[in-house]
Amino acid sequence: MKKPIEDQISQYSKELRLPALGHHFKEVARQSASEGAGYETFLLRLMQIEYEKRIENRKGAAIRQAGFPARMYLSELEKQHLPSRPSRNYRCWSGWILSNPGKISCCPETRAPAKPI
Repeated sequence: MKKPIEDQISQYSKELRLPALGHHFKEVARQSASEGAGYETFLLRLMQIEYEKRIENRKGAAIRQAGFPARMYLSELEKQHLPSRPSRNYRCWSGWILSNPGKISCCPETRAPAKPI
């Protein structure tokens, strides 16, 4: 017994490692048919979706490989990891304190604008 075309497309897309193509081909086919678009437009849309998914997955993989922590909070900030000499964009590191967990406030003695270094 022959499999329906949709099942065959899904199977081939898995084998060819084109998951977005297999997942989105029905909706793109309906959209292309309703607009009267040609086969080339249909194929282009499928390829664009596959490309965008691959870029998205590539970015996600790079972030996972980088090993960034899931979340960081100001209460977990360790002062030894801050630069010893602030850049021109920052006023004065010693003037900033963590008053409550997660909130930053300025010390009263450093409220006057500091000169850039």
